Amino acid sequence: MTTVPRPRDVPSSTFADVLRQSYEQFATSTAIVGVEGPVTYSELGKRALRVAASLRKRGLVQGDRVVLLTANRPEFFEVEHAALMGGFVRVALSPRLHPKEVAHIIRDAGASALFVEPEWESKLPEVLSNCPEIAVAVGFGDSPAAPAQHLSYRELLAESPDAEPVPYVVAPDDLAALIYTSGTT
Repeated sequence: MTTVPRPRDVPSSTFADVLRQSYEQFATSTAIVGVEGPVTYSELGKRALRVAASLRKRGLVQGDRVVLLTANRPEFFEVEHAALMGGFVRVALSPRLHPKEVAHIIRDAGASALFVEPEWESKLPEVLSNCPEIAVAVGFGDSPAAPAQHLSYRELLAESPDAEPVPYVVAPDDLAALIYTSGTT
């Protein structure tokens, strides 16, 4: 007879633990493939830690909400991993939403950071005018838009050229994600 472990018998782990293990166990394996080519698990982990470090340098702390408003792209996974590794709360939204819907969700979630795909950068002033709590808005395009807190993803990565360790432990009971649905699923 096989014994199935009960929840109290299963060791506690977090998304951060699983990600760290995958970066080590599959270090040289391809994690994602983008326009610039393949990215290994090791590289993905290092980039995620750089993003997390840059967000901390901009004032984000453990538990702060990070909104991802983008379609699937390599940077999405880097930021998603940064949120999970850095103790931030991941909030992924459909880029098909209207700017007013995005602003409402940002306020409802209490978000501190926003990452957008290039097509959304021109809509940032409208969204950010209704969301003063956003400390940093990052676009995956090359040219930053007008708001002072906006910068490009390359600029954000340049703020932390080295992967820095997370300064706190992500615990199993810490909130990892907020999920909003627009009915498209």
